[in-house]
Amino acid sequence: MSFKFEIFLSNKSKKFYESLSQSDKSRIKEKLLLLTQDPFPFGYKKLKGRENLFRIRVGGYRILYTVDIQKKTILIFRIGRRESVYQGL
Repeated sequence: MSFKFEIFLSNKSKKFYESLSQSDKSRIKEKLLLLTQDPFPFGYKKLKGRENLFRIRVGGYRILYTVDIQKKTILIFRIGRRESVYQGL
């Protein structure tokens, strides 16, 4: 399996990810690996009113990210529960 895109997590995303249960971590990690193959997988959404800002769902969690096509990178800048992840955007 070759990776097309490299993923970077913001410090806030890393901290939240580390606080999760092992089962939630594995579900989120699975989605992140999917993003390395295709930054726009089935079910992704572009956030309205934002340039180059997308989200994917993992159960009750949301992963917010940006994509740099030229550099082949994805920045995961926020992971959180649905009810609070969009606050402060």
